[in-house]
Amino acid sequence: MDTQDFSELNRHSATSFHEQKQLIKNLLAGRMVLCRHCGQQLQAQLPVAGENSVGYIRCTQGCTDIELEAAVPKR
Repeated sequence: MDTQDFSELNRHSATSFHEQKQLIKNLLAGRMVLCRHCGQQLQAQLPVAGENSVGYIRCTQGCTDIELEAAVPKR
């Protein structure tokens, strides 16, 4: 791979990261967000405090599946 290939890869990775970040922000703000592959509504499950669970954002078909890692303080 040459430098141009790495630049293109970095640009693609940065774009993907910012798209996922915006998707997560919109969904957690209560907006309806649709899967860009199948068009179904995305659902979120947040991690539970005190349990060893992770959160996720996914559609029912599974074409969008984002795992959320978060440090949730115990009460």
